[in-house]
Amino acid sequence: MGPEFAGRVPQPHELHRRHRIHGLAIPALAIAGSLVSKKKVPAGAGTLPTHTPLFIAWLIGVIVIVGALSFIPALGLGPIVEHLMINGRQ
Repeated sequence: MGPEFAGRVPQPHELHRRHRIHGLAIPALAIAGSLVSKKKVPAGAGTLPTHTPLFIAWLIGVIVIVGALSFIPALGLGPIVEHLMINGRQ
């Protein structure tokens, strides 16, 4: 455990959490091992190369869309909740 814990004994719930984390790592490593053993497939007509500006545009677009879908609902609900709170006290 290391000197930073200074003799602290882990509680059972902490051990269970640690086992869950390791329990997720084992299947992930198994999947990674199976992917390593696969043969490489040559690039075809439907392959999107990762060294072109098109790939960079797709990547930035996906990041912007996912970010927008995370924040826009909260930005839209804020004024609605504020309106309900103001009008609910009358």
